[in-house]
Amino acid sequence: MKKLLLSLIIIFNSVISALSMNYDKEWKRVDDLMDRVKLKDAQTLVEKIKNVAEKEGDNRQLLYAEIYSYAIDMGCEYSLKNKTYIHRPNNFNSKEGPQIIESHYDKSIKLLDRFGESAEKYLCQFFIASLVEHYIGLNRN
Repeated sequence: MKKLLLSLIIIFNSVISALSMNYDKEWKRVDDLMDRVKLKDAQTLVEKIKNVAEKEGDNRQLLYAEIYSYAIDMGCEYSLKNKTYIHRPNNFNSKEGPQIIESHYDKSIKLLDRFGESAEKYLCQFFIASLVEHYIGLNRN
């Protein structure tokens, strides 16, 4: 009986793993959309990833989704010359910038509570600190 139960658990875990999202592949698709400046399509895909991560309880992917969503909302540009994302969003000084930052700050604070002592918690704290820095930068101008 124990062998049967153990076998069922292993099969169930294998099926669940096969059905779950390939996050790396999906994040590469998001990067590709952002490279081509298809931000609305990228945001739609980020929301899809976020919904699956929420159902699966994958807090790491939720954090990634929040970071990507913020970059998209702020309209980050991609530098073809340097092949890197420009850290300063192209609408950094826009009127809606503070509201975007406040919204993502609130979401990130709620997400922070989900992490124990882990690398993801420190990454989330760093992201929150970056949001505060951007907010202060907007209010100085």
